[in-house]
Amino acid sequence: MLRLPTYALMSLARNEAELIKFIVGRTIRPASWVIVSDGSTDRTDEVVRNYADQHDWIELVRLPGCR
Repeated sequence: MLRLPTYALMSLARNEAELIKFIVGRTIRPASWVIVSDGSTDRTDEVVRNYADQHDWIELVRLPGCR
């Protein structure tokens, strides 16, 4: 039986809305993915929240003091 590798990701995201589409589209997805936002000025936070609502393995963490 083939065992797929498991892994976790932590990403710092600032104006990286396209990154999430790439990871979600991968064949082997992470067991968990924490995306840390540090004040994005594009729609990164909104995009991450939408994906997190659909995928329980995605979590958005906003740094204190960021909008």
